[in-house]
Amino acid sequence: MADISGAATTVAQTLTDSANAQVTINTAATNAEILTMNSKADLAAVQGVSGALDTAAQAVQK
Repeated sequence: MADISGAATTVAQTLTDSANAQVTINTAATNAEILTMNSKADLAAVQGVSGALDTAAQAVQK
């Protein structure tokens, strides 16, 4: 009976560890997605400034 109890405890711990690992993976994926979105926003801002500078430079040249 002790063997069955020990096995059940091991299975329960394994399931808990697996669930915790999945949470860690999901959190890392979410954080990576947030960083990607922030990078895209930064890129869009830089492109906007670049476009404005190009427009201003063209106006000055005329």
